[in-house]
Amino acid sequence: MRLEDLTHSQIILLTALVSFVTAIATGILTTSLLNSADSQDVSRSINQVVERTIEKVVPQTIIQTITKEVSVPTNEGEKIVTAINTASPTVFKIYTYKTDGTYQTLDSGIVLIDKKIVITTAKGIDRNSTYVLKLDKEQKISLKLSVLDDERDLAIFQLVGDLTSLTKSLPVLPFAKATAIGQTVVGLGASEGADNNPLSVGILLSAGTGNATSTNPSFFKTNAANADTLGGPVLNISGELVGLVVRPGVVLSVHDIGESIDSIK
Repeated sequence: MRLEDLTHSQIILLTALVSFVTAIATGILTTSLLNSADSQDVSRSINQVVERTIEKVVPQTIIQTITKEVSVPTNEGEKIVTAINTASPTVFKIYTYKTDGTYQTLDSGIVLIDKKIVITTAKGIDRNSTYVLKLDKEQKISLKLSVLDDERDLAIFQLVGDLTSLTKSLPVLPFAKATAIGQTVVGLGASEGADNNPLSVGILLSAGTGNATSTNPSFFKTNAANADTLGGPVLNISGELVGLVVRPGVVLSVHDIGESIDSIK
C-alpha cells in the first residue's frame, strides 16, 4: 500500500507507531551502549538507529510550504497613503489651445481608463475649444467633449488616439458603493510640477440631495475639497472614488457621475 492511499486515521496511527518504535529502539540502544562506549559514540549511534527505523516504517516524504509575505495597511494613516499612491497616477491637468497656439492650463481631471474617459469640473469648458491631456512634455492625448452639464458642474471627455501606454500604466479607479457622513476622505489634484501635486485630508461633512434621492445624494460637502483640487477626485481610505471636486468644499457624488457616464451614446 502506498502512503498516499492511507486514510487520515491510518496516518495518525502510523505516526503513533513510528514514535513508539523509535522510543523502544532508543531505549534499548541507550541501555546497551552506556556500558560499552563513550558519550559521543552513544549519541551518534542513537541518531543513526532512529533515522534507519523511521526510514523503514515511513518512506521519505517531503512537503514544502512556501510563505509569501504581503504588506497589509493596518491603520487609517497607512490606508490613506496607499489610497493616494494608487489613485495619483489617474489625475492630470487639462489644457486648452489659446488663439496664439500656446496652451492654457485648466483644472485637474480624472482618467477613468476602463471607460476611456476623463471627468472634470465644467468650469472654463465650452464646446468650441480644443482640449488635450498632457502626459509629459512630449506626449499629449486629444480629448473629445461628450458631456457638459452645468447643473452638475460636470464635463466628460472621451480619450482620442492611441491609448496603449495609458491602458498599461494607469490603474482602474473603482467607484465607492457606499458613503457615510463623517468618514475620512482624501482630495487629490494635479499640478504642472509632478512632485508637488496638491492633496487634502478631511471628512464628509454633509450631503445635499439636489435632484437625486436622499439615498443617493448629488453633492457632498467636505473640507478635503479646495481650489487646488478642483476637477480632482475625492477618495475614501480604501482608494475608491467618492466624488469629483466641482467647487471648493463641494463634491459631485459618484452616483450622479455614473448617471452622466451612462448617458454617453
